[in-house]
Amino acid sequence: MDRIQLHMESRESVILDAIEILKPVVEELKKREPIIGEQLSHSVKKSRLEERIVGSCPVCGKGSLIILYSRRTGKRFIGCTEFFKGSCKASFPLPQKGSVAPSEKACPECGWPMVQVKIKGKRPWTLCFNTDCPSKEVKAGIK
Repeated sequence: MDRIQLHMESRESVILDAIEILKPVVEELKKREPIIGEQLSHSVKKSRLEERIVGSCPVCGKGSLIILYSRRTGKRFIGCTEFFKGSCKASFPLPQKGSVAPSEKACPECGWPMVQVKIKGKRPWTLCFNTDCPSKEVKAGIK
């Protein structure tokens, strides 16, 4: 750039030099395009799956609990990854409004993993999705 400003080289010659340098790099990228695309696609799928993992399954102990969507109803719920293999039937309902994300915290009452629920216009809160959790009885006024 400095040489162009000092009129030592023309703009066209600098552009041609850049093209000569970049041409083999672009050709190599084009050759490997399917492999690179496949790896990128795999990485994106893996990261999206990791974003939905809530924690390990306390029911079977083998699988992971993950936020899923029902194909039939479109509702979201938490289910065990071992469900697809037929060895665990763990499934828990989730709020249908707002966004739900895994929380780093465990429930202080039962020790199960928790999720964070965010609804527009309301303060986010953490929720224990264990239906038999003692903290739910306290909130309902049963105790």
